[in-house]
Amino acid sequence: MKPQNHHLLPEFIVDFLALIILGCSTAPGGAAESTSRDMVTWYRQPAQQWHQAMPLGNGMIGAMVFGGVPQERIALNESSFWSGRPHDYDNTNAFQYFPQIRDLVFADKFQEAEKMANDHFWGIPKAQEAYQPIGDLLLSFGSTNFTDYRRELDMKTGVAKVSYRSRDAVITREAFVSWPDRVLVVRISADKPGRINFSAQFRGPYLETSVAGRDRLVMDGAWKGPFSAPPTGMAGLIARTAGKGLGYEAALVAQLEGGSSEAAGSMLNITNADAVTLVVAVATSFVNYHDISGDPAARCKKVLNAVAGKRFAALYKRHVDDFRNLMGRVHLQIGDASQNEKPTDERLKAVRAGGTDVNLEALAFQFGRYILASSSRVGGQPANLQGIWDEEILPPWGSKYTVNINLQMNYWPAEV
Repeated sequence: MKPQNHHLLPEFIVDFLALIILGCSTAPGGAAESTSRDMVTWYRQPAQQWHQAMPLGNGMIGAMVFGGVPQERIALNESSFWSGRPHDYDNTNAFQYFPQIRDLVFADKFQEAEKMANDHFWGIPKAQEAYQPIGDLLLSFGSTNFTDYRRELDMKTGVAKVSYRSRDAVITREAFVSWPDRVLVVRISADKPGRINFSAQFRGPYLETSVAGRDRLVMDGAWKGPFSAPPTGMAGLIARTAGKGLGYEAALVAQLEGGSSEAAGSMLNITNADAVTLVVAVATSFVNYHDISGDPAARCKKVLNAVAGKRFAALYKRHVDDFRNLMGRVHLQIGDASQNEKPTDERLKAVRAGGTDVNLEALAFQFGRYILASSSRVGGQPANLQGIWDEEILPPWGSKYTVNINLQMNYWPAEV
């Protein structure tokens, strides 16, 4: 079994599956509502590192929301965006070495047999490809003075929320990735008119072009190899394929309520708006394992055209109704529910110092369900070693599929 330290999913699930028998209440059809905040994680500060950000996903698009002020970073993934390109692993000369490897094994010369197998019996390339990041959506708000900050992830609705006070206005940001509409939605609003001012831009390791229009942004790119890092350590587990592979596009449309927007190079500037809803589509050229000739621009256009007439309220309702139908089926009520009034990171710190918080274990159980529901849906790829989220071009274990146990562990919570 491979170490689980870098994985979002299995690390939480292994210890908490036994809790199911301790107090799950189930709601037929997911209809019942919880009166507590038993599925909310929250913090008093933005995420400083990627693994502290709030994961969102619909099985195709993955997003990590940092909640930063003055700059928000939303790290983007798409489940079919991988390194490499279609190829045949078959090593046509491998069979010549089989009798020698067999004879070495029968002679108890295992090290020699292993070396010969490593040198001559693996496929070409010997290593597998790696799951890759699309890039980041950056929102720059400018102001560094803020108070009353709160960042939360509601795992029942699949909505990440950030709120803070800037001067005399309360700014609220909400984000979710909709499975019914296949888009990432980010809404920025204020409780006073004309207070929303920010710029938006894309960046990414494989970006080729980034263009802004009056109310939109488009980033296009393609994977290119080989990786620049030397093939040692974790990088040695990842194939060093050369050339060009999958293409991708991320396309954003801004819906303004008041104010104005304009393009400035590769940046979209929003000024004096009451509220803004950003709708983002992401697609790749993946068709199947031997065909990457798809048109990501056409796919993004189709998705955005389908939601062109929908405002935030409609997008929000469709997403929440869908996601609650999954997450609302199970509530685990153990321990002291009043602990939910404390920030999640402070609760973790207290437990690591030797404290007891059984209710935090219930939260971790729900987080395991949430990660699976967000990273594996019809239309996307199966959840990989990191679900659907990865910021590194050389991720731990390639962020790939290992079928000795890890892929199975990802799906352990499926029936609960």
